[in-house]
Amino acid sequence: MKKAKPFAPLEISASVYNHAVDQYEKSIGKNVTSLRIPPNRREGRILCQNMTGQDLDQYSIVGLGDPVIDPADDETGFLETYCLMTSNIPPTNPDNQYTFGILQESIRNNEFGELLISGITAVKILPSIGPVPYAVPNGTFNAMEAAECGICRVLWMASAEDPATDTDPLFPGGQPDPLPPIPQWALVNIG
Repeated sequence: MKKAKPFAPLEISASVYNHAVDQYEKSIGKNVTSLRIPPNRREGRILCQNMTGQDLDQYSIVGLGDPVIDPADDETGFLETYCLMTSNIPPTNPDNQYTFGILQESIRNNEFGELLISGITAVKILPSIGPVPYAVPNGTFNAMEAAECGICRVLWMASAEDPATDTDPLFPGGQPDPLPPIPQWALVNIG
């Protein structure tokens, strides 16, 4: 069998041509998939299922629950799909700082999305008096809370404005009643 010369007429059977096309498509598919990283395997990100009972906005802070695929039921699926259920963060749970993630997209209740558990992301932080180097989850406000220590390092935070006060004379002691702090945008490094 000789190689054909460029631009020379070529006659081959349909089965030979189809086999060549199939082999080409397989090789292209292998190359493309080897370069594409599945979303659930990107550094510091996992899939999650929103089990909070409500729709969640992008950059919401959620607690981490059990895996969606139990390894006792499907070990292969568990190993191929790192996916955890989410929960609301109880405001008084001292373990919050280790069992949370920040949503990277809005997720409707019972649907799936991407959750950052390690890396840099935008998030809202409740400001404190003066700059602080860390932040921890605050389940009451669905935001981070500035702290002296914690698992999130604050890289940058928007300037906080002085919160408005309610000067209701019926407030005990005649002091102004401060309104809750307004969360500010920040960049944090988790993990």
